[in-house]
Amino acid sequence: MTGIAAASFFSNICRFGGCGLHFESLAELIVHIEDNHIGKH
Repeated sequence: MTGIAAASFFSNICRFGGCGLHFESLAELIVHIEDNHIGKH
């Protein structure tokens, strides 16, 4: 995987249901997904 491909793969953008929010860290992204998308109907 090239640097550009890796950067794209590891971006901290929420793609859950087309959300699109960007986060500074993976940890922030995970918290966002858990709090806003998991278990919500």
